[in-house]
Amino acid sequence: MTWRPTGIVVGEAFSDYVARLRETYKHAADGGNVHSIEPMPETHTDDEQTQDYRDAFLEAAHYARPEAVDFAIPSLSINQPMTRRTFLYGVGAAAATAATAGVGAAQSDAVPNFDSEYTPIPHVEGAQFRVGEHDASDMGALDYVDNDGNVQSFTDEFGAVLAPDPEDEDEPHNPVGFHPSRIQTEEYTAFPRGETYDDGDDEDAPVRAVDSTHWSTDEADTSGSITVEDADDDALSISTSGQGSGDVASATFSDFEIGSGEARKTIQLVLDIDQLEAGAVVDVNVVDASGSSVTASIDPDADEADDSTIAIEQGSGIVYQTEIGELDGGTDLDTLDELIVEVSEANAELTIHGINLELDSEWSFGTRETYDSEDEEIQTETLVEPAGMTWITSLSSLTEQFGDATIVDLEYEVEVRADEAPLSNWEIEVSDVERSEETKKYHLVGGLEIPGGLYEVEVVEPGTLVDEVRHPDSVYQSVEYAHDLSELPTIDEVDNVEWTDATSVLEDGDSDSEVEISTTVTAGDTIGLNYDLREGEQIVNAMVGSSGGGGAAPASGGGFMSSIWGWVTAGVTGILGAIGIASWISSDDTGA
Repeated sequence: MTWRPTGIVVGEAFSDYVARLRETYKHAADGGNVHSIEPMPETHTDDEQTQDYRDAFLEAAHYARPEAVDFAIPSLSINQPMTRRTFLYGVGAAAATAATAGVGAAQSDAVPNFDSEYTPIPHVEGAQFRVGEHDASDMGALDYVDNDGNVQSFTDEFGAVLAPDPEDEDEPHNPVGFHPSRIQTEEYTAFPRGETYDDGDDEDAPVRAVDSTHWSTDEADTSGSITVEDADDDALSISTSGQGSGDVASATFSDFEIGSGEARKTIQLVLDIDQLEAGAVVDVNVVDASGSSVTASIDPDADEADDSTIAIEQGSGIVYQTEIGELDGGTDLDTLDELIVEVSEANAELTIHGINLELDSEWSFGTRETYDSEDEEIQTETLVEPAGMTWITSLSSLTEQFGDATIVDLEYEVEVRADEAPLSNWEIEVSDVERSEETKKYHLVGGLEIPGGLYEVEVVEPGTLVDEVRHPDSVYQSVEYAHDLSELPTIDEVDNVEWTDATSVLEDGDSDSEVEISTTVTAGDTIGLNYDLREGEQIVNAMVGSSGGGGAAPASGGGFMSSIWGWVTAGVTGILGAIGIASWISSDDTGA
């Protein structure tokens, strides 16, 4: 049965050692003569040797906490025998030393308890990170790819979380940003599905409307020219040059046929209007087998709210989705087989990222919060025709539609928070305050890091360093910060850092309010923070947590050993006692 003392923490090795002592010397426990000076057998497996009682004590201390108390001292001459009473005193002292050494180790593993309402939680707010490429099939929200090609988390590495809801309940909250033109997905490029062609290598390849090889051009009615070519990122470019009033140039795609449900089909376009000269008009015509058609237009003079209007000006990331049956003449079309883009009156340039005519429904581009001034409340809407950089409530609301997409230049509004960052970023030290039994010193040192030097991450906005006033002004003895450090500071290194004082900012702030510490946060910044607080013992105990490696943090109240001060004091006393007893055991006193 393993020996387990009540009220103290000892290591497994020491527990096993005491168990062996009990078994080896059980005659003493059975009422033997405790004043006997008969040498006891050695506790090792070789019983042919004997050891003096000083060695037994030193071995016990070594097993208990070898790294805390060094008992590998030079041999001390003991020329007289030793009683069991002296031996038992030694073992008892070793146990006390082991217990207090264990407490000391627990405190060395102590960390800030950020769950406490009293612990400072510095954080950087208003930051904005951009991820170069987000593979939705392999990455989650706030993930990025590091320089070694591994998927990492902004939260795990830096303590970054999505920006919280605004304090103003009437302010929409949309912390995730994307650009429709920068979604790389088969949803955009697969039309027309099921059609193939001979690619010249004796293989069938899929026909795609975004490939220029499948388009033809017509310049019969223009003095200028029209060009259709492949663009970057699996897109299609259509542009004209040299056109003037009365000129019309067109490009046609006809490698498809839709023979049922024509009116229910949706014209879906995702495009950039890179150039639109004054007076230029772009018409997108869907034509059936009889030559009848419907038209959607890019026209500066059109009604922007009309179903047939794609856009009225240049822009990027424009999404147009309208059922053919909603357009003039759409219900009469029969067997769709041509898509014609006409540019007239002047020059225009389009980059088309997505084309589709096959779906009966719209693509969803996530959910967005808006403020309804009539109902005076926040409402959530599903986006179907976003334009340009678009901000939504969550990444998951976008990936429900585009779960296998690669989203280029995905952005997040974030906070970088101490309570979300690795606990290894922080160290604490708790100590007594001179001439005060109630007030304790709480020293918190560590910091925050802002991403930098990552190929796939851009810090669009580095943010502002802030903190919340959680104590009366008298508690804040010193609060300091530093920027652009080579590494996060430790308690032992605080004197080597050039600090900037921010004590008065917290002293002068209203209770529970957020105050601005520094506005000079930069990309790649390593921010050091140094807090020196004076608080009551119970509050200080509440601010102390444990990393789990050395036992639980002490609870507040309940007697000497229940407080951190009792634990630390006991540890020091135990070590001093062990040193003294070692000397005493080596003296001439046999303890008889």
